[in-house]
Amino acid sequence: NMFEIYAKKEIWYLSEAARLLLGIDPEAGLFQLSKIQNLTRHLNPNQLMTKRDEVWEVMDLAVQSWQVQKLEIIDNEELLNDTYSLNDNSIKVESKKFIEWAIKKGFPPPKQLLDLMGLGSLGTSEVRKPKNYTTPYIELIFETIEALKINNENQPAKKTITEWLKNRDPQLSDREASYIATFVRTPDMKKGGYYKGNN
Repeated sequence: NMFEIYAKKEIWYLSEAARLLLGIDPEAGLFQLSKIQNLTRHLNPNQLMTKRDEVWEVMDLAVQSWQVQKLEIIDNEELLNDTYSLNDNSIKVESKKFIEWAIKKGFPPPKQLLDLMGLGSLGTSEVRKPKNYTTPYIELIFETIEALKINNENQPAKKTITEWLKNRDPQLSDREASYIATFVRTPDMKKGGYYKGNN
């Protein structure tokens, strides 16, 4: 597993780091990257980009951050000469610092990679619950998850959740209760036909 190998390394080449961030094999060559069009995780929603384009954009953003001292880069002689490339094996970054930088930039690193690096909570805490903003619906979603102990192993039936919601807040419409019941469960549960848990 490529993540298991690279999660143990304290230093990555920037070209490897960019590929790992996007869930791509760090050893993937340019020809291979150019043939893969990424329709779901491209950086610009208005443009279809190949994975080669994405790797380049991550590396370019990293270099821009280094230029304003927001990211530390090791062995930066190639950057000073402006001669780095997508396959550059001279520019290095500290793996954990790179991932922390990437999350601040809004990238979602692969969960498996975060977990193996011991950074599992880092990738979700700020995204899941912003510090300075919430809504009654968001608070109700968190309360529902807590009260019904919903997690990956326990996915109550949608009817169970909507009934609890209606008891919790009688003013909630059937449609609102249905939406919230959908949002607190994993996407695969929308297919119906089964549910996990004791409720």
